[in-house]
Amino acid sequence: MSIRTLLYLFVAAVGLSSCKNSGDIAPVYKTASLNLVNADNNALNVYQNGTRIYNPSPLSPGGTSGYVAVKYGTQQYQLKIASPDKPDYLFTGYTLTLDTLKNYSLFIAGETPDKLFLVEDVKPAATTQAAIRFVNTLPGTVNLDVTIGSLSFTNSAFKSYSAFTFINAGINAIKIYQSGSATPLVSDVLTLTAGTTYTVFTTGTINGTGTNKLTAKLILN
Repeated sequence: MSIRTLLYLFVAAVGLSSCKNSGDIAPVYKTASLNLVNADNNALNVYQNGTRIYNPSPLSPGGTSGYVAVKYGTQQYQLKIASPDKPDYLFTGYTLTLDTLKNYSLFIAGETPDKLFLVEDVKPAATTQAAIRFVNTLPGTVNLDVTIGSLSFTNSAFKSYSAFTFINAGINAIKIYQSGSATPLVSDVLTLTAGTTYTVFTTGTINGTGTNKLTAKLILN
């Protein structure tokens, strides 16, 4: 073998080694699973460390992203109103610590950090019933009493949430009251499917009208 051939093989080997150690190969991060829930009355975009958390379109009011893989551990999150007229972050430096291989929901009930809160989602085992929980996303000091079918969730404060509870599938009436009142603020029906897990939360305000009317929202988990 000639000296020129040996030199060529040496240069090629060094080149391959450099490629393997270059920054062209994206690092692999452990992830947690995060569901973004928009209880605000504006469409929103959510970011982790300045990078938008993937969703094909902005989170509409009352909308949800579904579970998205995000970098686990302690990370910074930011929020923007989804409008070209409002390009700035509403806030920065909001910190969440997520454990790998766990499922979480981040409820966004307003546009300041104190209106956001994180819930770990622990789903029950599948049965022939549905499972449901209530999460109070109504900012302020008004507590709520909620009935869904035969279930009752009483004196629920802002940011409080129930465990997932089994309920008969099919059509179930839902009523939401200001705690201690006999007059419902919301009266509606929910259609639930057996073997499915749901969350009910609120959008709007107590005395709101139009798009700001107090409403019960149902999402899948």
